[in-house]
Amino acid sequence: MYKLFFVLAFSIIFSFSQNLVGQSLVRQVEMTNETAKQIQQVQLLLLQDTFGDFSTIHKSTFPNLVVVNGLKHLLYSAKLNQDFDVNLLKNKGLTIGTMSSNWASLYVPITHLNQVFQLQGVSYIEISPILDKHLDALIGDVRADSVHAGIGLEGSYRGKDVIIGVIDWGFDFTHPMFFDSFTNESRIIACWDHWKLSGPAPKGFAYGTVYDGKEALALAQSDTANNRGYDTHGTHVAGIAGGWTPIGIKGVAPECSFLFVQVDWQVGTFLDAVDWMYKVARREQKRLVINMSFGSYHRATLDSTSFFHDVIKDYSKKGVVMVTSAGNNGNNSMHIKHDFSGDTIHSQVSMLSKGTTFPRFNGHKVIMWGEKNNVFDVGFSIYAPNNQLLLQGPMISSNELDTISNSRASSYLVFGSDTLFYEIEGEAKHPINGKPTMSIIFRKTNDNWKVGLRSTAQTGSVHYWNLIQNTIGTSNTGQPFIRMLPNWLPGDNWFTVSDPAVVPDVITVASHNPQITSSSGEVFAGAISPFSSRGPTMDNLIKPDISAPGSNILSAVSSFTTQQFTSDRTFEFEGKTFDFARFSGTSMSGPAVAGVAALLLEANPTLSPAQIKQILMVTAREDIRTDQIPSNTWGMGKIDAYKALLLAFNTPGDPSFNSTKGVVFPNPSNGYLNYRSETGQSVDIQIIDLNGKRVFEKKNVQNESLNLSTLKKGVYIVKVFDNNVWYHFKWIRSDA
Repeated sequence: MYKLFFVLAFSIIFSFSQNLVGQSLVRQVEMTNETAKQIQQVQLLLLQDTFGDFSTIHKSTFPNLVVVNGLKHLLYSAKLNQDFDVNLLKNKGLTIGTMSSNWASLYVPITHLNQVFQLQGVSYIEISPILDKHLDALIGDVRADSVHAGIGLEGSYRGKDVIIGVIDWGFDFTHPMFFDSFTNESRIIACWDHWKLSGPAPKGFAYGTVYDGKEALALAQSDTANNRGYDTHGTHVAGIAGGWTPIGIKGVAPECSFLFVQVDWQVGTFLDAVDWMYKVARREQKRLVINMSFGSYHRATLDSTSFFHDVIKDYSKKGVVMVTSAGNNGNNSMHIKHDFSGDTIHSQVSMLSKGTTFPRFNGHKVIMWGEKNNVFDVGFSIYAPNNQLLLQGPMISSNELDTISNSRASSYLVFGSDTLFYEIEGEAKHPINGKPTMSIIFRKTNDNWKVGLRSTAQTGSVHYWNLIQNTIGTSNTGQPFIRMLPNWLPGDNWFTVSDPAVVPDVITVASHNPQITSSSGEVFAGAISPFSSRGPTMDNLIKPDISAPGSNILSAVSSFTTQQFTSDRTFEFEGKTFDFARFSGTSMSGPAVAGVAALLLEANPTLSPAQIKQILMVTAREDIRTDQIPSNTWGMGKIDAYKALLLAFNTPGDPSFNSTKGVVFPNPSNGYLNYRSETGQSVDIQIIDLNGKRVFEKKNVQNESLNLSTLKKGVYIVKVFDNNVWYHFKWIRSDA
């Protein structure tokens, strides 16, 4: 009885306060109802702040809270328009993080939240979405062993002079996996830890701590603990992409360099991470591949209109190759799509029990998206274990969600002594893609109850996803929809690729089991991993793009981790024992593709990100397991590093991605070749044909014309080692 009274009182106070603040709200900046609701919650807490220390506003309640220069800010993603002027924001006490072409991360002091409703030059803001991770034989499966050995090539390719940036968490800077082949020098250039507040922050940024250079990294030893403790996810992922050890465990690009960012879970800080990595890569004069083994269903539009879309597109134009994992919900029937014609559908929302071992379990969230200019209604009911209807909740229409003071926003159903709590959020017309969207969070006190979802619409398609909610936010782990009664709908595993994997410009990676070779030499092809998420996207793009091994993959484990793991083997290095373990997930297949991209960029650094993606897709291999290609399970098939490298030699790149102003001339040429360098130093020159064979080499060339008239007519790659960096040029041998 006391519990019920407390819940009822809280509901009344919450509803009253929502209406109170909402009445004075005048918006000229578009935002979701959820964003406006959060701003009002913070404002109410500020009014109730007795001691003036803002202690009631903390990250466990507001995950997009960031401390900048010692002050609490909320991080938002902002869409800019032609009237944007950064000085106007600065005058209001707001801070712009990193800007894309028309998006930016916006840091708003909690004491200045009223400013966001009327910002000149800002057309839309949203809460920075929370990111979550997607959790030997791999090298042979991706055919990287042939590339490392240089079979039929002009040399071995191992990712040298290419940076792999890993945006993740749980990095061990001391692990031998990240040292060179003599275990003398670390290959990590720098790490930016968003969670450590002591500084110094990177130049141009106002938060976190940067470790730049070997001394700083050696002193720090690892990134700091976050709200999940000391993780190891980033260490394992980076090891797959480019690790190396003397005991034979190596990644796909074992001579690459690394940049690490322990990200603050949010899309806004993700944008900062990409920008920082890009600037460091420019400083180092090296091409950059970024791996992102994470994603989000919550708040993302799950089509090509998401925040990630513009960011990835912009940095791809700058030469950054972006790779992400598809997700791990291929074995979860967490999705329903239904084309309505005035009918009503039902399905059971499968829910975990309160005693589950799922970390920080806090209920379930059902996310729904409809079509433009259409309306859909959703309701829910409580059923007994024998499927008897106990209580029916209200029907909510998507066109009711255009006011944040909706009285149904936070409420409950009571049957006997038990309660089903629910929270409703949504938009009648989402500010970004114009589609109606709704989400309902369920929390029940009786584990035996079954929750039924019902929905109706006159016309149009509606998608539904069932996700586990935790105390941090909405997780990436789905749970099935169940056909509880004969005429009810079951869930399926299609449309389970998350954001940013839905973005066209990113390379989205599925997972398959590595191939197995028997003692007699017979090769058995690996099937798709059951957990690998399937496409298409909500706007019907085929995703994923390609597949790589992601099941039972051996890689490094952080020596600082507080997470549980089973060690597969160990290695002693500098008086310390380091572990290696096998993990599974598209988190493991994504970095394999990032490593292959690094191999291609070593072979031809002038390739654009679009060319890298195209090369990987057209050279992907098919076997008895890949079924019909292309597909929303495999993309174009299994990655083949060797075939991709050969095609990379045959593909004229974009000279603008060369970081030198040197020039090869004349071009075309009848056989005489010159190279002019602004450094004035002597250079080494190699000529590579389109089969990847070295056909000419000369060292210490300076102000000299090379006679190449014996070469056949055709296209060649000129590799120039100038000022300790390899540069690549397309050169045509002709009669000109």
